[in-house]
Amino acid sequence: MCLLIHHTAEGDLSRNMIADIYQKNGDGFGVAYAEKGKVKTVRTLGGPKEIAAIYEKHVRGREAVLHFRWRTHGEINMANCHPYKVTDQWVLSHNGVLDVKTVRPEMSDTWHLIEFTLRPLMDRDPSLLFQPEFQKMLGRAIGSDNKLGFMHRSGRVVVINRHVGVEARGMWLSNTYAWSAGKFGAVKEKKEYVPFTPTKVAAKQMQRVAA
Repeated sequence: MCLLIHHTAEGDLSRNMIADIYQKNGDGFGVAYAEKGKVKTVRTLGGPKEIAAIYEKHVRGREAVLHFRWRTHGEINMANCHPYKVTDQWVLSHNGVLDVKTVRPEMSDTWHLIEFTLRPLMDRDPSLLFQPEFQKMLGRAIGSDNKLGFMHRSGRVVVINRHVGVEARGMWLSNTYAWSAGKFGAVKEKKEYVPFTPTKVAAKQMQRVAA
């Protein structure tokens, strides 16, 4: 199910916390951040020591989106290591399990969402994710068990279904089950559950936008 993190400049992901998260999410790590008008990504299948080195070099003290993968769909390899490129302006990391039609079983559900839904929409209008109504529609389309973390080349971060995450140590984290939340000071936020059943309506709305 993975762990998605929106890291702020004040965020503190200690080595102990990295090791703790890795125990449950050891199928790949990646980070996205913006620099000089471009989105930069670093990904690895390595262990906690390598992840900690990446964190200290590329993340500490800046805005970033981090992802620890726990495989549910697709193979364990670099191709399925988040973040994924959506367009030249946006990259995406995902926590959850999506109900998508599988065309390439070796690729993750996130890859399928990007290839057949998000990229066609965002190629046509790169500003879509800045629109609150589209954010709400996308959140309902995927259901609140899923969270999406987008990094824009400007450094702006957009998190879909942020309201069902938690805050800790200057970071937003997508769940409390994929790490020892109590040990590292997570504060539970007020949750508004959006069930998956009505998402077919939102999905049809997205299809009309893409048409």
